[in-house]
Amino acid sequence: MATITTWFTLGLLGELLGTAVLAYGYTLVPEETRKRYLLLIAIPGIAIVAYALMALGFGSIQSEGHAVYVVRYVDWLLTTPLNVWFLALLAGASREDTVKLVVLQALTIVFGFAGAVTRRQLATRCSQSVERCSAASSISSTGTSQWLRSRPCPT
Repeated sequence: MATITTWFTLGLLGELLGTAVLAYGYTLVPEETRKRYLLLIAIPGIAIVAYALMALGFGSIQSEGHAVYVVRYVDWLLTTPLNVWFLALLAGASREDTVKLVVLQALTIVFGFAGAVTRRQLATRCSQSVERCSAASSISSTGTSQWLRSRPCPT
């Protein structure tokens, strides 16, 4: 039976391979548009560090009898806003919408981490779930409204 360390090692190998492919693809992108694609290489680069630490046994804490992989939350806190930022750049979102989306995405991860490590009554956990859902809903509605504004009205 595979241990969690085995899965972290497989994840590390997958991230290394994926990053190598992205780095090669980066060399094929025209010079004038390369800068924004560095974000796409940074994302798995951050995950490589996280998976390497976890495969070596670092980055977890015990909370209420279960392991919480803090390194994963740090990874997600860095990489998911980068994904949102890249998609906002790709969609041509305004700076204001981009900042709002990135902050809301980061808050979603922070609330998830808080829920994973704290001992709370059911009502408090439900409250945190509502906060996470509100943040996710705001991300979705902001992105959708930006997309709709960028489309011409049908006549």
